[in-house]
Amino acid sequence: VQRCKVDLATVATDEDLYTLPECPFERAGYTFAGWSADYGNTVTGQPEDTLTLTNKLTFLYAMWEKIDVPTVMAGEVLAQGDTEHRVHWTLYADGLLSLKANDKYGSLEKDEYPWLDYKDKITSLVIEAGNWLNYIPEYLFFNMDSLETVTVNGSLRGIDAQAFRDCDNLTEVNIHGNMGGYEGGLVAWGGIGEKAFEDCAKLAYFNVDGVISKIGASAFWNCNLSSLDATVLGDIGAYAFSHNVGLKHISPIRGSVGDSAFSDTVLLRDTGGGADIIYIVSNHSGMLG
Repeated sequence: VQRCKVDLATVATDEDLYTLPECPFERAGYTFAGWSADYGNTVTGQPEDTLTLTNKLTFLYAMWEKIDVPTVMAGEVLAQGDTEHRVHWTLYADGLLSLKANDKYGSLEKDEYPWLDYKDKITSLVIEAGNWLNYIPEYLFFNMDSLETVTVNGSLRGIDAQAFRDCDNLTEVNIHGNMGGYEGGLVAWGGIGEKAFEDCAKLAYFNVDGVISKIGASAFWNCNLSSLDATVLGDIGAYAFSHNVGLKHISPIRGSVGDSAFSDTVLLRDTGGGADIIYIVSNHSGMLG
C-alpha cells in the first residue's frame, strides 16, 4: 500500500463533518483502496463516506493496492527460440515477447536479440528476472517503435545506457523488485544508465516496487512522465528528467541531484512525511534547473 497526501480545504475543528472526496490521483499498476486519516496506516473510508474531523487531522492519504500482473499471457505462439546465453524467448501472436532463463546461468547479452526480425510485432515485453538474468545491456531494445509496455518480474541489477532509447510508443514500465541496490546499505550500485529511456516520448509511468539506486544522465530526457514511483531514489544524473513537462510526482530522493536534472519540468514531489514541495523549474543551469 502506497500513499500520497492531499491537504484538506478547510481547517478542521472539533465535530466538523467532512465528506471524503473522489480520488483525484491515478497510479499505473495500482487501484485506489480508500482514504486514510491516520498517516497512511489504515484505510479510514471511501469516497462519499462522512468523516468527523479534529484539530489534529490536517491531511488525508490516498491508499493504493497493487494490481496483480500475469507473468505470461497465454495465446498462439508466433515465434520462439533460445539465445546463445540460455535465455528462452517466446513471441505470442498478441504481441507479447516473453524472456525467461533456461537455467540459473541464462543472461541477456549485448548484440544478442534474435527477436529483432519481429520488432514491428512486439507490443509488450515481460522479463522473468532472477539469478544471472538481472541486467539489460545497452541498446538491447533500442528503437523498438511498436513496444508499448515493459514488465519485469523480479529485481534487476541494472538497465544499461540507451537500452530502450527511441521506443516511440512505450507508455509504461513496471519493475516488480529493486532497480540496483546499496552495498552495506550505503554504496549504490547498478541502476538506470545514461539515456536508457531518452526520447521515449510517450513514456508516462515508471514504477519500481523497490529502490532505484542510481539514475544516469539524461536517462528520461524528453519523455512524457507524469510520475516515477519507487521506495527511494538514489543519485540522479544531469538532465535525467529534463523536458518531462507533465512530471507531477516523484519518490523521495536519497542521493545527489545533478545539474538541470529537472529542467523544463513542473514537479510536485511527495517528500514522504513532510509537506509537499512544488518545484517550478526553468531551463537555467543549477541543481534543479
